[in-house]
Amino acid sequence: MTGHPTLLVTRPEPEASATVAAAQAAGFEAVAAPLLRIRPLPVTPAVPGAPPEAILLTSARSAALLRAARPELPADLPVFAVGPATAAAARAAGFSRVAATDTDGQAALEAAVAAGHRRILHARGSDSRPLRPPAGIEIAPLVLYRAEPVRRLAAAARNALGKGAIALLFSPRTARLFRQRLGAAGLVPEAVAVVALSAAVATAAGPGWRALAVAGRPTTAEVLAAARRLWQGAQGGAHG
Repeated sequence: MTGHPTLLVTRPEPEASATVAAAQAAGFEAVAAPLLRIRPLPVTPAVPGAPPEAILLTSARSAALLRAARPELPADLPVFAVGPATAAAARAAGFSRVAATDTDGQAALEAAVAAGHRRILHARGSDSRPLRPPAGIEIAPLVLYRAEPVRRLAAAARNALGKGAIALLFSPRTARLFRQRLGAAGLVPEAVAVVALSAAVATAAGPGWRALAVAGRPTTAEVLAAARRLWQGAQGGAHG
């Protein structure tokens, strides 16, 4: 790779466009190639009974969808969010007591339990990873959206990868999809460099990549920093 590094952003919209903008501001070229399309789902009316003591958010898009689906939820209901972007989305949706965890939904659940909450509303997508609540903890799942996979890599994505673009993988599901769509496009992992949001995403991506880096923390800024280190390492190897 020479010149400015190009990044392939595989996450769905609207996060894809936001990530492209952040990448360009950081000096990268960037191409949006979402592997999932988000479809909001109809939500059934709230079931009468004891209200939740806390909210668990495992994706940023769940915050606004939750507020629209359950406007009666108090703004000061504690929210436990995975990552700073999800926490920011919760605040933007009007929730005032928001705590962020740096790892995953299970860590957010453990934080909610440690804070003394026993009835927890989990706002999530249809494909979110199941959580393991401790004994005595009630989790009420509220499925707000479905993430539908695209059938093939876009032409712009194939062209970018052919020119050495670094693929950014933000979830285990998109990591698995990327590997599958790559093969269907006649490309091989050995020719592609990737950056994973977390160790779990890297595991889902599988082995054999030309280069693989994992972000130090699950944030866009850390993903971009890891991409820069990977690109600079490749440049150093090319000129060493």
